[in-house]
This record gives sequence, structure tokens and C-alpha cells, in this order.
Amino acid sequence: LHSMATSAVFQLIAPATPEQQAQFDDQLRNDYGAGDVEWSRGQQLATARFPDTDSAVRALANVHRIGDTLIPLRLPLEPKQGPELFRFPFDLCLQSSGLQNSHLIAHYLDMWEYSRHLLLLIKRWGRSSGVVNSIDGLLASYGLTVLVVHYLVRIGRIPPLDVTLMQEPQFL
Repeated sequence: LHSMATSAVFQLIAPATPEQQAQFDDQLRNDYGAGDVEWSRGQQLATARFPDTDSAVRALANVHRIGDTLIPLRLPLEPKQGPELFRFPFDLCLQSSGLQNSHLIAHYLDMWEYSRHLLLLIKRWGRSSGVVNSIDGLLASYGLTVLVVHYLVRIGRIPPLDVTLMQEPQFL
């Protein structure tokens, strides 16, 4: 067996007050069983040690703020030794129509020469504004792509697609 990370780093958008630090420490200890919680000199970065990987992952997934202060960055201390979830970039689709949907969207985006540029611009805006963040239960990149395609059809930049005229994608 390989070792799993039981430590996590939480980076706040602003320095925490002593009251916020105490509230955060109590939350990690009481709700997730954290042992040590250490703060950086600037009080904007907290490192916590958990009894097991499950507790660390639950804290990373559920602790998003201290009072009104957001915690946008939450990572295992050593991602290479962290849970497998943090090691491999992947996209999982359990529907057989996933590949067909990808082919359909690619076909749509090829119909207007600027559609991919528009999509990349909107995705960049979405990530920087926090709208695109499927980990936190917000909009996924795929959902944003579907919205852009729908918008382009509605304003007439690309025609509604007649799927009966499309060639079936060739997959191995």
C-alpha cells in the first residue's frame, strides 16, 4: 500500500482574525477530528493534520469559508501522496451517449468560426469569477459549453442542427 495524505492546506482570500482562527480550529477539530492546525505568519494559510485520509477529504470538500471569509484554495498537503482523486485528471461519463454528445457539440462549434474563441473567453471568465467550479457544486465546464451552444443557436449564429443529416462518429 502507498501512503495517503492526512494533511491539508486551506488558503483564505484575506488574513483571518484571531476569532476566525479559533472558529476554524474548532470546526476542524470538532467536525473532522483534526489534531494540529498551524497558521502562517500572515494568518492567510492554515495547515491541518487529520487522523485519516477520509477526514482530510471530507474537510477539503466541505469547508468553504470562515464566517464571511472565503477559502477558495483547499488542497492536500502533498498531492502526490494524497488520495487518488487528487492524482489523476479524468472525466467520467457513465452514459453511452457521452461520446455522441461530445461529437454533437464539436459539430456545433465547427459551424461558426468564432464559437471556440467565445467559449474559451466565457470559460476563463467563469473560472475567474467562481461560476465554473463543479467541485463546489456549481456549473461544470460542460454545462457552460452547452449554454454557449444554446445561446449561439438562439441568436442565429449557428442553425439548429438536424441530427438526421449528421454522420455517425467512428469510434474504436
